[in-house]
Amino acid sequence: MNTANSRVLERISSTIQPISFTIFEEILNNALDQSKENDVDDDPESYVVVGQDFEEPVSLEGSVVKDDDEAYELYNSHAFRNGFGTRKGKKEYRNGTKIVRQRFFVCAYDGFKKADGVVPKCYKKIDRRTGCKASVQFDVDKKTRVYVLSKYSRVHNHSMVPANKRYLIRSHRNISKEQLAFLTTFSCSGTKIADVLRAMRKEVGGEANL
Repeated sequence: MNTANSRVLERISSTIQPISFTIFEEILNNALDQSKENDVDDDPESYVVVGQDFEEPVSLEGSVVKDDDEAYELYNSHAFRNGFGTRKGKKEYRNGTKIVRQRFFVCAYDGFKKADGVVPKCYKKIDRRTGCKASVQFDVDKKTRVYVLSKYSRVHNHSMVPANKRYLIRSHRNISKEQLAFLTTFSCSGTKIADVLRAMRKEVGGEANL
């Protein structure tokens, strides 16, 4: 992206509320998930076989990080190396406070999706959750507030995504603020999401760079 376009997008992004970026990031991720340009061979989930237990070869138990962001980055980076995605789980707070006591992160296949409501949706995402129990638990030290990885369930009930397809896993995509501003601007002007995605792919040199 040239300097002039970057400056324009910087001005645009500074005028858009943060909640808008959250909404459009979800829209962009959903569009990437359902992109017609992703055939079966480009779908990382097509390689995953449910029921084939896999145990991560390396344990992170005992790892110490300074905050929530580093805790998630530790687990998510490890997940990328092993071929699965992650989601942020629940937080436990100390009684009567907003001070975090425990933090959980889970495999992207954790749990099962709830049944659809009465109101029909304009699109339906493929349900790929398998009830996987792989997860990590960080205990937060009361005095120092550092995060210590205390529990680590490493057994997955599905196979892993091969290395050349891992960039497509949702938790491993890197969507920049500039790209969100690009999406927001054209979407608000009435441009179809699919057309915006095609432009973004061309701009960054392929979907692997989105």
